[in-house]
Amino acid sequence: MCEGPSSRLICRPPGQTAQRGVLLPSRAIRTPLSAPLTPAPEQQSRDIFFTGIGHFEAGRLNEARECFERCLALTPGRPSVLGNLGVTLFRLGHTREALPLLQQATAGEPGFGDAWAGLGLAHEAHGDWAAAVQALTKALAIAANLLLSA
Repeated sequence: MCEGPSSRLICRPPGQTAQRGVLLPSRAIRTPLSAPLTPAPEQQSRDIFFTGIGHFEAGRLNEARECFERCLALTPGRPSVLGNLGVTLFRLGHTREALPLLQQATAGEPGFGDAWAGLGLAHEAHGDWAAAVQALTKALAIAANLLLSA
């Protein structure tokens, strides 16, 4: 659909309306330009997660912990976040706090080898040898499968 004088013809597909010289879909949500654009919780969580990974790899474990805790608040129950927070807590010496997180991570993502390894080490730290052997055996099996499939 086109309208206007031939020298300033404005064309738009059906279902769109012109408003103040701007073409907008007729069902568009109009927000003030001053409204801040905030990403969806999943995107915020992803960005914070990768920041946390950077902190972890640089040895800034307290900062990594804060990032992973913020991720968990945005996207509860995500195995990757649970596992990374659990491993971080384990490395900080908070093994009692790490155990349930690592158990949730391995239950939610049975192929998460790092979470199984962290769970095994956390069990070992508490003297639960049978559970430690079981979790570490699972971690080794996952690692072996990854090597064989590469």
